[in-house]
Amino acid sequence: MVRQLIEVAGVPGACVTLADPSRCLNQILYAKIRSNPGPDFQQVIFADKLGGEAPQRVKAEPDMNSLIHFTLPGNSSVVMYLPKIYTEATYLINYALVRPHRVFGITMAAKNHFGSVYDTQAKAFTPNVLHAFALWDYATPYKHGNVNGLVQLLGHKELGGKTLLYFADGLYTSKNQSLSVVRWSTLDN
Repeated sequence: MVRQLIEVAGVPGACVTLADPSRCLNQILYAKIRSNPGPDFQQVIFADKLGGEAPQRVKAEPDMNSLIHFTLPGNSSVVMYLPKIYTEATYLINYALVRPHRVFGITMAAKNHFGSVYDTQAKAFTPNVLHAFALWDYATPYKHGNVNGLVQLLGHKELGGKTLLYFADGLYTSKNQSLSVVRWSTLDN
């Protein structure tokens, strides 16, 4: 995807940011992109929950002017914030893994943004509060027909409103919501 953006679409590397605010971007991915000696590949930015000392590795920070409101099951509400790297972007590409999730079924582009919200109480980009939208296994379970937080995520002008492309990778996935990634052909039936 990065090679296509730079070499085919002509996007300057400094205008490409790979981001996952609630997790750490893999060093293998960083090394793969940085191994291309082209100057644009050296300018690609990597934004995650830790940042780092390496060039172009930054910590994702919340944009306290970009609120996102959620009405949770049981009619409680919460305000969270989006990352500056998204609010300052012109366009987004939502690159999701097709993977199973214990309480959400198959998750892709909308659930992909659960890690895009900053919780002021936790002082971190964390989706913990949004897990209230699970179909079961929570004190106040979500019921079909209730407002769903996925709508607020994809309907937000800074997320769905800027998304140019939704891309779902079904070749690599995980067993349930684990962090380990496996090729689809190696999964047990």
